[in-house]
Amino acid sequence: MCASSRPRASWIALAIGIAGALGGAAQASAQATGTLLDRPARLDVRDVPLEKALVLLQRASGVSLAYSPDLLPEEHRVSCPCKGMTVAQALDRVLKGTGLRYRLGDQNVVIGRWKRAGSSMTWSSRPYL
Repeated sequence: MCASSRPRASWIALAIGIAGALGGAAQASAQATGTLLDRPARLDVRDVPLEKALVLLQRASGVSLAYSPDLLPEEHRVSCPCKGMTVAQALDRVLKGTGLRYRLGDQNVVIGRWKRAGSSMTWSSRPYL
């Protein structure tokens, strides 16, 4: 290696080191903040209608939930001792058996009926028959 290539190798090593440090910091920041679904649910309900559970989950967690009340089965009652769970875990529990699913939106969590259309998932605003 000639003398003129040493400074270039040093610059490359420095650039790689900085990129690695910045990438690690960005990854650590993303892990620290997580998504809306990773937030604590702080929900504890017993034998309440699904809609009430969703309202209380939204209030307790601070996560905005978007759904149509018309899609919620009125007879479905839930219990969820979910204070130590994430929003995703609480939603899995309260939506179980309803045919409803959730998706992460830009600034909220969207709850509805999702159906397959080809290789992607699409929204359906009508109940499945």
